[in-house]
Amino acid sequence: MKKQEQKLQKTPKKSSLRGLHKPEAYIRFVQWFASPEPLRIPRTRQELAKEMRIGADSLTEYTKREGFEDAVMAEWKKWGFEKTSNVLAKLYQSIIEKGASAEIKLWLQFFLEWQEKITAKIESEDIKKLTEEISKITESWKKDDDTRDHESDGSGTPADGGGQTISSEPL
Repeated sequence: MKKQEQKLQKTPKKSSLRGLHKPEAYIRFVQWFASPEPLRIPRTRQELAKEMRIGADSLTEYTKREGFEDAVMAEWKKWGFEKTSNVLAKLYQSIIEKGASAEIKLWLQFFLEWQEKITAKIESEDIKKLTEEISKITESWKKDDDTRDHESDGSGTPADGGGQTISSEPL
C-alpha cells in the first residue's frame, strides 16, 4: 500500500492540488479516469465516489478543474510507458510472424527515427509564375532604393513625397 501512496503523491503537481478538501481523492480520480475503461476498478464513477467517501458531484467538479486534462495526459503517458516493453515485444513477434509492412514501418520509425520521404511535384508553369512575381517585387525594391539614393545627392524628390515628417518629440 505504501507504494500506491507514493505513486499517488507524485501524480499532479502540488500547485494543482491547492484548494482541494481531499487532494488524495483528486489524485486517485485522475489515475482512475486515465485508466482504460476495461481496467478501471471500480467500474463506475459512482462506485469510486462511494469507495473514496465523497459525492459523485465532486468527481464531476474535478473534471472541470484547471490542470485536470494535463494531469490525465501525464497519467496516460506514464501508463503507456510502463507497458511499452510488452507492446514492443508483441510488435516484434507480429513482424516476424506476418511481416506486415505497417508494423515494420512502425518499428523503423520508433527505433531508427525513420521518416517517409515526401516528394512534392511543382509544375514548371507554377515556378514561372512565382519567378515573375518575385521579379516584380524585387524590381520595385530596386526602384525604391534608387529613389533614396537620388534624394541623398539632391537630385531626386523626397521619399515620402513631401508628406509629413515623424518627430521623436512627445506631443
